[in-house]
Amino acid sequence: MNFKKFILFTLTLGFACAALCSCSKKNDASQSVNSNENLRISIHASDVEITSAKPRWSADDGLVCVLFGYGFNDESFYSGVIQALRDEFGLSDAEGLVWPVIYPADVRGRIMNLYDLVNERNVRGIITLGAPENTHYMLARLQDDWEGIGRYRFFSFFPQDDILGQEATCDFVLEYERGVTDEASDGETEQHIDDDTAELLLRAVRYMAELPAPLPSDNDLQIHVQTMAGNRGVRRYVDNETGIQSRNHFVMEQQLVKN
Repeated sequence: MNFKKFILFTLTLGFACAALCSCSKKNDASQSVNSNENLRISIHASDVEITSAKPRWSADDGLVCVLFGYGFNDESFYSGVIQALRDEFGLSDAEGLVWPVIYPADVRGRIMNLYDLVNERNVRGIITLGAPENTHYMLARLQDDWEGIGRYRFFSFFPQDDILGQEATCDFVLEYERGVTDEASDGETEQHIDDDTAELLLRAVRYMAELPAPLPSDNDLQIHVQTMAGNRGVRRYVDNETGIQSRNHFVMEQQLVKN
């Protein structure tokens, strides 16, 4: 082999080795990105489409549990709402998407009993209306069972549970904006039901059905919550004493925005 041929052979071999190493690194990177342990969830509001058309909702990926708690467990309210959920999504007793739970009757008077009921079913997430006290302990137990997997989604509307516990365990917390008289009270807010409550719940169920994973607490979170709130303005909750803005606690105006 003469000198020119030797140089050509050496360069060709070098390029081949470099290409092989590059492919190997790309494969390793691809495996790292696709690994459940290294994948960082990023869900943008545009990823979740809420349409008026009724798709064929499926419970294959898990049921959506709707808990009717304090202020929302009166039959005059939940009977009509459950019928709307049945018409839109179907109920779990007929192979539909939504599993309604009435507190305290369906959990034998103890919210912690919901933990066992959830584990008996394939549940993708829980939406609470008027979450009773100690709900966040039950949610924390479910989170511990699936730590690092991020299976469950938790949406909390108008909770009566400890608010810090709710913030720590739920994707987000949404309640009505308090007036001056409410702020001067003992800290408990009487939740009221209006004509938009049922629509709010229906939008939340649709949203949860479309989500590929729990909502991350990023800059898009308020947009997600605003989409579920519809025409009502939503802002982040700000603590009056500290002035600190909450990461995932929002307040919703009580009057419709005038267009």
